[in-house]
Amino acid sequence: MWIFGYGSLTWKADFEFHRRVVGYIKGYKRRFWQASIDHRGVQQQTWTFFQPGRVVTLVPGDLTDIVWGVAYEVSDELLSEGSSLNIREKSYQERRQETVYAADGASFSALVFIGTSDPSLRLGPAPPEDMARQIARAVGPSGPNSTYLFNLATFMRTEVPHYKDEHLVQLEELVKHLQDTVQIK
Repeated sequence: MWIFGYGSLTWKADFEFHRRVVGYIKGYKRRFWQASIDHRGVQQQTWTFFQPGRVVTLVPGDLTDIVWGVAYEVSDELLSEGSSLNIREKSYQERRQETVYAADGASFSALVFIGTSDPSLRLGPAPPEDMARQIARAVGPSGPNSTYLFNLATFMRTEVPHYKDEHLVQLEELVKHLQDTVQIK
């Protein structure tokens, strides 16, 4: 069985897999619209933390829209109830089979995790400057939200250098600017 990751699974595969293939799916856009209250942010706002972090989810696009990521060939047990991957991806409650188009020209079906439509976890669109401020300040048990953003941007630059994800690039530039000028780390 294959799974396709387009967020932290592109750079953090903390599970066993048989093969790793860089590729893309069609008909979606990757957006930082999903709340993270258990990995890259916290549930309550306090004087130390700035509300939930923002992580990526997929939103419907047209057939010209693509999202690059990584497909992993895994055992069926990896997706069993209570598995570490299911716990890690618990806020991604919608699962769909999509065709992955590998960089080498092959195509195959893979399971894709899509963020929940639960309003408490779906932050949705916001001005890029507001999203950048939230990402720059948010910290959770898995570390700074900005690290998530930077790791995803690094994956895209190193493994898919011919494709520019405008949403990702813009947020990376804005967060780096905030960190450089406002001393947010």
